[in-house]
Amino acid sequence: MEKKTVIPIMTCFDKNYVIPAAVAFYSLLENASQEYFYKIYVLHTDISINLQEKLTKNISEFSSFASIEFINMENKFDDIWNKIYKGGHFSKEVMYKILVASIFPQYEKLVITDVDVVFLGDISSSYIDFDTAEEHYVAGIKPIGKLKSYYENSYKTSWTDEEIKKLGHICGGYLIANLKKIRKENMEEKFIDCFIKNGHRLNQMEQDVLNICCYPKIKYLPLEYVACTYMWDYYKNEYDMKKDETYTEKEIKYAMENPIQLHYATRIKPWKNVDCTKSEEWFQYVTKTNFLTEYLQSLPEKIISTTVELEMLNKVNENIFKRVINYIKKNPLFFLKSNFYYKLLAKLRKKLKFFRRKEIIYICDDVFPSKLSSFRYEEFLGYWNSFSDVQVLTSDKNLKHIGENKNFDELILDFNNQNRKSHHKITIYPFIDSISQQNFEMKVNEYRKKIAVLDFLNNLINDNNGYLELLEKYQIPFVFTLYPGGGFALDNKETNDKLQRVFNSKMFKKVIVTQEVVRNYLLKNSFCKSDKIEVIYGVVVPNNLLLTEIPDKKYFFENKETLDICFVAYKYMKEGKDKGYDIFIETAKELCKKYKNIKFHVVGTFNESDIDISEIKENITFYGPQTTEWFSEFYKDKDILLSPNRSNQLTKGAFDGFPTGTAVEAMLHKVMLLATDELRQNILFKDKKDLVLIKPEVSDIVNKIEYYYNNPKEIKEVSNSGYNVVKENYSYEKQVVARINILKEELEKM
Repeated sequence: MEKKTVIPIMTCFDKNYVIPAAVAFYSLLENASQEYFYKIYVLHTDISINLQEKLTKNISEFSSFASIEFINMENKFDDIWNKIYKGGHFSKEVMYKILVASIFPQYEKLVITDVDVVFLGDISSSYIDFDTAEEHYVAGIKPIGKLKSYYENSYKTSWTDEEIKKLGHICGGYLIANLKKIRKENMEEKFIDCFIKNGHRLNQMEQDVLNICCYPKIKYLPLEYVACTYMWDYYKNEYDMKKDETYTEKEIKYAMENPIQLHYATRIKPWKNVDCTKSEEWFQYVTKTNFLTEYLQSLPEKIISTTVELEMLNKVNENIFKRVINYIKKNPLFFLKSNFYYKLLAKLRKKLKFFRRKEIIYICDDVFPSKLSSFRYEEFLGYWNSFSDVQVLTSDKNLKHIGENKNFDELILDFNNQNRKSHHKITIYPFIDSISQQNFEMKVNEYRKKIAVLDFLNNLINDNNGYLELLEKYQIPFVFTLYPGGGFALDNKETNDKLQRVFNSKMFKKVIVTQEVVRNYLLKNSFCKSDKIEVIYGVVVPNNLLLTEIPDKKYFFENKETLDICFVAYKYMKEGKDKGYDIFIETAKELCKKYKNIKFHVVGTFNESDIDISEIKENITFYGPQTTEWFSEFYKDKDILLSPNRSNQLTKGAFDGFPTGTAVEAMLHKVMLLATDELRQNILFKDKKDLVLIKPEVSDIVNKIEYYYNNPKEIKEVSNSGYNVVKENYSYEKQVVARINILKEELEKM
């Protein structure tokens, strides 16, 4: 009999992944071409002999063309591991993919696969067609275009643009390694060196190392070899497929219809979350393995632990719990429907009060999780990371006002991929269907304590589904920040009616104000008592700005020849009169008549068509709306932020806080602030020392800019002083932690 070609396959996992591995191995071999012999290797440190024997028996029906071998890696490569570990925080197992050439000297090429997968097709051609004589070190699939923003956002703080281009070339879930070439060119030494030098900034560990070191000698496999389950979340229709920057609509559609490997690449796995995307494919195969009984025995705990606190399980009536377990064993497929668990648990909670989870925070907003509203993003991310259970209710109704171009579903998916936590969820409101509303209603009753948090008056009451009625309907107490703007104006009847309605609500607990003028207004008009008002002066700013030093700042006259003046704002009315955009443009025109080396920069939703700029077009640049991260490079050579805000423009009594959030962020980049303060809200900053106060008049602004043009050293002095005041008074503890503590205090009272 002719000897079959061996296809070696390397996997590495610990005892917690034995059942997923059993599914991966069984599905791989059931779909494999029997023309070849598949030699599966398991690299491990803690898989017992009993489990090894069971995994071997799991694939016994395929023994004519497959085998499995376990390699205990304990104490192996410790010398290399000790060097690598100093460079980063990760487990020893990450080394194995970069050391395969040494681990398997008997092979010239080898398949490497993760085990959180199901194989639905034959892998043999990917191995057979890979030619070791070619220049490629490794073959894998290129990430889908939808992940481009993930690489840009996750890596941009630690990697250069050129490095990021290398990092996004192949995914690590399924690879063909050219061991012959790796050995010949001593690539393992380069891999190890890369780990040691970059361990502190690696995100996806061995995948990052392979991308950096192997680029551009990488071969691309067709997308169907790794169809990640998030594709079914990203690509809802043909329009989504057509927008992809990496693959054609035809390639994406074919991969989703004919996946060879289905990869559960996020933290959501079918053996833990039974109704996750494409879980049915995994369950189809777990029923064929010899681990089905163990899995079903563990299923009740997995199901219930996603909904109730584990420590409460021991208090449940023993007979009820046994009946639940027995029911699951007899009816596993029926019990995989998540709606059944909700109904069951709802009945239990009515009888067993202790069976409820302790507390939940509801975040209600109209732009989150867009990063373009940086102060809200930072505040809400603080709650997301500080509480064990969080549900976000959000809508896209105001995304256009902040210039957000991303699809709302994409924003939510990107946020979840980067910040996924159990018992945390983002829900679109108004509810998109009856199922979403039903799930929300069921979840409300799961908790003994609950509280909602919001920013802006309009998020509670507006003409288009404010949250107040929802919170009252489901009896969810709330705390809100009454920022200037967003429906709040002084001595305005519409505002007063809204405030009266909000403060009369039985669900109202506390209001946070950021300006003394707002506190005084509430007390003067008897809207609420002083013990219901918390004052946190200023605005939330991104914590990374507070932690970042500004070492290479450039200043006019000191190390550059131009004076660079910025205007940063969103447009809410014609000509941006509320933000003083018209004043900014007229100021620019006046200064350009005298000075050729003054440049103007506009960031936000304003453009060349809002006001005629033809006479200064050579001296002004528009950048569009940008995220906080973008400004770190932008502000390096900027001198002044002009913030000539006016009150009573959008509506009677409308005004902005002082200083605005964008102004504070500019000051944290050591940019000197010139700002109006018509309502005398300033209580922290000294004029001409920490910032410069201006009138909303072109002549006054021109005179003050000319003074600093002629005395450029003072720009540096003022900007540095303002920077220090902001860092001291706008810290994460004073802004975000203070808000978190208010919520905790309210929960304690319940």
